[in-house]
Amino acid sequence: MRQAYPLMIATGRPCAIVNVSSVHAVQTSANIAAYAASKGALLALTRALAIEMAPHNIRVNAVLPGAVDTHMLRDGLGRGHLGGTSVQERLDMLAAKTVNGRVGEPYEIAQAILFLADHDRSSFITGQALIADGGATARLSTE
Repeated sequence: MRQAYPLMIATGRPCAIVNVSSVHAVQTSANIAAYAASKGALLALTRALAIEMAPHNIRVNAVLPGAVDTHMLRDGLGRGHLGGTSVQERLDMLAAKTVNGRVGEPYEIAQAILFLADHDRSSFITGQALIADGGATARLSTE
């Protein structure tokens, strides 16, 4: 962002920065404190830079993906926090925690990023976190 900022100003046009954080910035789990802290810090940086860059017509937002079927997610399933004996069983357990009953696909996160990057679609949005987690954080933990 530091390197892009002067180039964006020089264009004289509206610009957007979209950071990719994680749902762990707002709700997290055991044994990933450093990861959660880094994602929370990125969210705070997003908000601070939205304020600082606004006078130059640069919007700064973040997408916070939840469980998305990636190599990183599959590698992390071995942490033991879900139980289950196979990767597919653990993916199914994660899917059950979402409101829509499935794990996300990378394409869906790309669409959220595209929305925030597109000035015509999101010109009045800055300093925000768009949570893309299939509704997992919407559900009360006691349900």
